Amino acid sequence: MFDVFSRLADLLAFRGLGLDPATHLGAAVHFFLEDTAKIFVMGLFRSVVSLHRVRVRFAAREVAVIVKRVWLYVLIGIAIGAGLHGYVPADLVADIAGPGNSLAVPLAGLMGIPLYSNATGVIPVAEALLSKGVPVGTVLALMMSVVAISLPEFVILRKVIQPRGLALFGGFLAVAFIAVGLFFNVLLG
Repeated sequence: MFDVFSRLADLLAFRGLGLDPATHLGAAVHFFLEDTAKIFVMGLFRSVVSLHRVRVRFAAREVAVIVKRVWLYVLIGIAIGAGLHGYVPADLVADIAGPGNSLAVPLAGLMGIPLYSNATGVIPVAEALLSKGVPVGTVLALMMSVVAISLPEFVILRKVIQPRGLALFGGFLAVAFIAVGLFFNVLLG
């Protein structure tokens, strides 16, 4: 289903820009292009499909207003995530977040904040970390923070949630993700 986005990103990154898919830059640009296309198409699709006919025009205007306010921040977040995705070695993350570090779970949760990905996009990262020996709970904390408390998510949520509510939401999720990570590390330890 999402293969079309991957093919589009292949076409733009590797044929259009002439980047090598084996390089960090090529992988990062591909990731950026693929996820940018997915986000905007799926957002538009969700808005149109879930609304009744009478509400479509109103929703389209509201989507346009929101997109105009946040598109730059979303693209910046995706660019940062793509850069980190392509250039931060998994070995470095495994050293920082390995089983010998008692702060691994909180650090993994914090590391997810500047990253951007969706639930399916973070799975290959999780697989790589697990294969490098990072404990399951630590990987779970990272995965959940990348998807739920990343900077692009907060930029979007800031448009509908006041700062105090956003701080409570983020704080609660951070504590919950760390607790889940610690629980799984102890359980499977």
